[in-house]
Amino acid sequence: MSRQLAATLRTEASANTSVRRERWRAARGYQVAAKRALARAEISFIEWLLLEALDELVRETGDAVSQQAVAKRAGVSEVVASYWMTKLEQDCLLDRGLGEDTRSYLLLLSEEGVAALVRCREALILAGLTDDELEAASP
Repeated sequence: MSRQLAATLRTEASANTSVRRERWRAARGYQVAAKRALARAEISFIEWLLLEALDELVRETGDAVSQQAVAKRAGVSEVVASYWMTKLEQDCLLDRGLGEDTRSYLLLLSEEGVAALVRCREALILAGLTDDELEAASP
């Protein structure tokens, strides 16, 4: 491969991913800031992410949802979700029962889980990390 072709490919490859890399940097920046804010609510980022995903899905369906659906919505593997769902259940933040298939679980937020999610949302609002702040900043 010629040096000119290699240089062209390097330049095009970089340009073709620049928008996605910038989105990734912004997402990582959000995650770092959210971790700090959520620490005040005594909830980890992954716990908050899973609780929000669970709440969204229950609101959409009007019923308990599968652990697999929560994992997919949160963007984590089923193994990761399973580990954290066990912890969230032990912390009384969600109710987990067997689904139709005895190998799957259906989930709902507990009263403690709702209260924890409210604390998380308050912490994120105070830190300026909600969509409301983004919309207000848009022209």
